[in-house]
Amino acid sequence: MCWNTGVNLAQYDIDLMYIKWMFGSTKDNILNFTLFMQNVSDVSYSCIDATENIFVWSTYKFELFGNNVNNLLVASIQNLLGNILPIQRIYNKIEDYSQEDNLRGIWFQAGKIWKLLVDFDPVIIEQEGFNAVGASNPDDDIFLQGKSQNLTSTLKKMARKQPIVQDYEEFNVINIDWTFGLKTVLPGLGDLFAPNGATQLSKGFINGLNVPKTKFIDECERYVQVEFVQNLYLADNITATIQTQEDRNEATFGFFDLLLTVTKLSTFLHPIAYNCWNSYEHVGNYVYTQVVVVNADDYKTYLMNFVYNFGHLFDSLRDFVSFLTNDPRGDVTNVYDAGFSLGQFIYFAITPNTAKYESQA
Repeated sequence: MCWNTGVNLAQYDIDLMYIKWMFGSTKDNILNFTLFMQNVSDVSYSCIDATENIFVWSTYKFELFGNNVNNLLVASIQNLLGNILPIQRIYNKIEDYSQEDNLRGIWFQAGKIWKLLVDFDPVIIEQEGFNAVGASNPDDDIFLQGKSQNLTSTLKKMARKQPIVQDYEEFNVINIDWTFGLKTVLPGLGDLFAPNGATQLSKGFINGLNVPKTKFIDECERYVQVEFVQNLYLADNITATIQTQEDRNEATFGFFDLLLTVTKLSTFLHPIAYNCWNSYEHVGNYVYTQVVVVNADDYKTYLMNFVYNFGHLFDSLRDFVSFLTNDPRGDVTNVYDAGFSLGQFIYFAITPNTAKYESQA
């Protein structure tokens, strides 16, 4: 699965994306790139899963040799000597397939050779037989289920239980100050740059602007808020577990889980780009229609809205600014309400017939 999808990606998807980029618009190029990344994530997911399975199998096999390199080397030599003739027969088949240009057959036989070379069992020599060769002490038998004390320095280091990283806070991506210090002046920016900040701000802005809902808006919110942000927090939690894990094997499994979670995040890039782009186009078209088509050159709408809706305009803008500055006099305490206030400000500024007034003119 990993090999086939990887070959298809390398042979077809990359060239196809370049061709689309040559003739596509900005929107098409972004959507085509995110679609390509979705295909990459599918390949990555299967390959990461295959790599994890190989790691589990290798760990299990190495334990059969008592976690001893000497036992492994002796058994591998014995296995190679015992499989010389089968390997020769398989190699003869590979030569026949190469003359027939049968690539499938060549790779199949190569896989059989690989299995013969790497999948073998430990060599168990009885103590009596070993002593008959001249061993003075049965404890010197290096073939008996890992009793040897000749562990390599690498295995000794792996056996030590100690945290990989002592201070996790330095590696917490979620807690990075993405405002680059600006939140000390405008504390509300810290909430705006949180993982779910953009979604909550956009959701509040659209509702405050009274834009008619579409399926793109709902899907954009679902993919970002439910799928992407939740998996982002999951990746951060896995990272925290890895940094403080004392067992190396558990840390390795956690690393594989992190890779799978990050890969899953990339699968949402295309539906997020597709639905959110169409959502913002819908909001932009709504504002454009109100300003250019409905209001046209009639400045009376803006003038009347400013005069009769001044209280709403002032309150909405004040609440948004108070949120950014963390002013206790403001009524807005979360990102959604801040976006709603900003949307209300634009709504009362551009929408005709929102002010109730009577005039004899």
